[in-house]
Amino acid sequence: MHDILIKPINNIKLYITLSKVSFSSLQIYNAAILVMIIRNALVFMLQIALWYAIHKSNNDLSLPYIINYLFLSQIITVMYPRASGRKISRLIATGNIVIKFLRPISIFTELFFDNLARSFYFFLVNSIPLTIIYYVMFKQLPHIHFSGAIIIFCLYSYVLCFLFECIFGCLSFFTYSFWGIQSLEYALTGLLTGKFIPLRFYPQWLLKYINILPFKYMYYFPIEQILQHEKSVLSTFDIFAMLLYLLGFMLLLTFAYRKGKVCVTIQGG
Repeated sequence: MHDILIKPINNIKLYITLSKVSFSSLQIYNAAILVMIIRNALVFMLQIALWYAIHKSNNDLSLPYIINYLFLSQIITVMYPRASGRKISRLIATGNIVIKFLRPISIFTELFFDNLARSFYFFLVNSIPLTIIYYVMFKQLPHIHFSGAIIIFCLYSYVLCFLFECIFGCLSFFTYSFWGIQSLEYALTGLLTGKFIPLRFYPQWLLKYINILPFKYMYYFPIEQILQHEKSVLSTFDIFAMLLYLLGFMLLLTFAYRKGKVCVTIQGG
């Protein structure tokens, strides 16, 4: 797993510099960022309107829970790593991935700190407008809770999403295209993570399968922990499964990356 692990701590200044460069580069896309903010705000309000309509036909739904869930889902969506797989695929398609092989810094280390900077930037530019919209609509701030354990859990889910993105990106070594792979990735993260709909509203037969998969730890569980929902208590099984999935993702990424390097070497000489 040496290829994907962060190198020794004495390189931390370099990693911080990479993050600063990435953060600064985003500030030149002011128009695009403004469009993204407007889009996210409209999506948030549309989701609230839809759930209001559903609530009228089913009073058993807890509307405050749903609204807070949607708010956090929007924040997490813009913060979590989203472009790593596409960047890896582009490097493979152009052949520039070979240059990354020669650098002393792991490509995944570089991408991770690039994502940290992007996450911080998008959090700043999206959380404030969404919070204002929330307050204007409901005359109160979102009901969220944080603790050391919750922060650690959110960091875990962030790393899990990053590894998942990179795994799909490395599949481009073998498919030479990211379009179909990205569609599959979006389908999995959209349907199985609780990104759009809380998983507890899914039918029981589907939850039986979702509960043994890692996807619920990406969106649903972090949001439930922040909301401190009574059904969100982590069990010993959850903790064991989280560690197992993290190790499994790291091993899978290492395997795909090393096989991809061999493929590039054989074809490219």
